Amino acid sequence: NYMAGVKYSKSGDGYGTDDGKFFWPADDSNLHFYAYAPAEPCKMATTEDSDGASFSIGHQFQKLENFSPNDAAADQQDFVYAFAKGNKTGNADDGIAIDFKHALSEITISAKNTNTAYTIEVSGVKLGGIKNKGTFTFPSYNGDGTDASWTQDSQTGSYTTEWESGAVELSSDVKDFKDQGNVPFMLIPQSLISANKAADGAYIALKVKITTKGGQVIYGADGESWAYVAIDTDWQMGKRYNYTLDFSNGA
Repeated sequence: NYMAGVKYSKSGDGYGTDDGKFFWPADDSNLHFYAYAPAEPCKMATTEDSDGASFSIGHQFQKLENFSPNDAAADQQDFVYAFAKGNKTGNADDGIAIDFKHALSEITISAKNTNTAYTIEVSGVKLGGIKNKGTFTFPSYNGDGTDASWTQDSQTGSYTTEWESGAVELSSDVKDFKDQGNVPFMLIPQSLISANKAADGAYIALKVKITTKGGQVIYGADGESWAYVAIDTDWQMGKRYNYTLDFSNGA
């Protein structure tokens, strides 16, 4: 490695490093540049067998291993990467463009209800049956930069966001809950597998309280009631997926 773990930070209109200057090899050989942010990967799963996430950037392998997003969406971070290659003759004067791409999938949840016979209040969002640990492989050094990939472990988990500002009553207008701090989930790309019983596979759940027009609470009286729906989307890198749950015909 010619530049191993060199940290660049924004300074004014550009980026700089405290690690000094690096010069192109005199023999005009190609250099392969791998860049990523954040410098420290997100907190790993807290299971006892988790070794924690680590970067392995070398001549043969360029990977982020044992990556697991934080449990809470508010603590999750976007993970971006870049790959470029060049040499002294072609790039010493004009430099190289380092174009970053998003390695994760962004997930947002919205809801609505046009049925005035019921009042539906939402106080949380949960994604479950999600593979929550994997290894990201950077683009290969002899490729064109488009072959980055994820390999997921078999273990699954759930991600929950509950807001302290009180429940939100649904209406015919789509509500994205942003005022309640419902930030997007940043999760490992994967093909989700649904089940006939939603909670047994990949699912979205909303924490709800449902009340009739006459004031009778028919669901959620204990404050811990969730309404589940199965999902089988193929989440891809760098894509945003917005799910809108419609309660107009029931929960």
